[in-house]
Amino acid sequence: MLSAAQAHESNETSHWGVGITTAPREIPTLDATLDSVSRAGFTEVQLFAEPDTPLLSRKSSHRQNVTISQRGTTLGAFPNWYVSLTELVLSQPRAKGYLLLQDDAELAASLVPYLEQNFPECPLPQGIYSLYCPAHEARPQTRGFVAIDPGWQAWGALAYLVSPLTARRLLTDRTILDHRPHGAAAGLKNIDSVVGWWCRRAGVPYFVHQPSLVRHLGETSTLWPHATATGQRQARDVITDASATFSH
Repeated sequence: MLSAAQAHESNETSHWGVGITTAPREIPTLDATLDSVSRAGFTEVQLFAEPDTPLLSRKSSHRQNVTISQRGTTLGAFPNWYVSLTELVLSQPRAKGYLLLQDDAELAASLVPYLEQNFPECPLPQGIYSLYCPAHEARPQTRGFVAIDPGWQAWGALAYLVSPLTARRLLTDRTILDHRPHGAAAGLKNIDSVVGWWCRRAGVPYFVHQPSLVRHLGETSTLWPHATATGQRQARDVITDASATFSH
């Protein structure tokens, strides 16, 4: 039988910490992403918004509680992702895991019960779990999370689910911090490449879900107008309703 303290801790670790990094876009996709987060079953989400990002249009009908962290200056893709994950870890230290999305991700409906079915234990086992599967990683006839070793060639920052232990290890690793002053493109982007490379170096499992549990909505952002979501960066197959994958 659980003690009162154990029961309290169990309740605290029963939720997922969910965040969305967002930046200005010529064609906004944030509302669609928030709608999908609601359909997925998440009830709380935190937005990490770069300056001048339009937030929550009047037409939005999101059913989750939304908290907004507005950046005072433009950080760039990688710094905003790093700071956002840090905020999730510090504000929700007992979360079961941390799901950090980009603002052009459309999640599969009923994703929460699907994750609960796959990961009944608390917290989430160590690893980086990409809910997004780009075309070049697709494996026909394969279902579920598959361990891969992409290194710098990882494509998955659209939707990373990170275990608490992995998040703490990643955020405190000097090589991750060194990407900002010494990395390619002034350390402002390459989130997935850095994460994939770090997983290989640190011996942390990197998983990708087959087929993709996320559809990529946007083609470009105003921060990175030449980075498109076409070709191999598009998912070949996408699960739109995760309840269809439940075992019976």
